[in-house]
Amino acid sequence: MSMASGQALGFQQTQELALDNCRFVWWRDASRLRCTFVAPARGWVAVGFGPTLDIIGTRFVMADPQLDKLRFVEMLAAPTGPMPYPTGSQVRAFQAITGGRDTNSAWVSFAMALPFFNGETALVRPKQKANLMLAWSTSTDFAHHSAWRRHIKIDV
Repeated sequence: MSMASGQALGFQQTQELALDNCRFVWWRDASRLRCTFVAPARGWVAVGFGPTLDIIGTRFVMADPQLDKLRFVEMLAAPTGPMPYPTGSQVRAFQAITGGRDTNSAWVSFAMALPFFNGETALVRPKQKANLMLAWSTSTDFAHHSAWRRHIKIDV
């Protein structure tokens, strides 16, 4: 996978997290957070942010980078299980979604406006801590549970 440095693209505060053969890179400018997640996955990959270090209330994007196209869906982890989000007049939060796959990994990149909300709750604000969720699966079926999932507090 080829990924340009956020600093080289004119963004501030490029940060990187390496965990269990996965890599999460994020950087922000005045109004956007840009992220890339690379995982040793043959199935989907997911990134999101929640109100706590738990899955409930987490708003996330799931991506399945196929060889010829990228399938993705934005979701909300409700107490009854994951559900598509947004619905009705709500606005999609994850923008400029791209992804890819090679023989050993899958990756997804996206941008999102700051601050980032789930309804009235601000999940990500500039210069504050945020509750990050990273996950991947061995399956390309979005209904399939993750093989790996972590919740980590990061500085935005």
